[in-house]
Amino acid sequence: MQSLTIPVQGCKELGGDHKTPTREMRIIDHNRWRQLHWNALVAAYERTPFFEYYADDFAAIYQGEYERLVDF
Repeated sequence: MQSLTIPVQGCKELGGDHKTPTREMRIIDHNRWRQLHWNALVAAYERTPFFEYYADDFAAIYQGEYERLVDF
């Protein structure tokens, strides 16, 4: 079992992470989280029916550059 989380940083002007609205949360690109998420999805679902049909769509999500959590 593996937790798939996206590292975020809140807006300091609004009082830090715990008070920041979701639309203002920024994604932090560290710890290879995109690669870890993708590898977990492949390991769990690669042998399931239809994975090959949707894999490219999911891969594109993890390859995209997103600044904010809400955009992801």
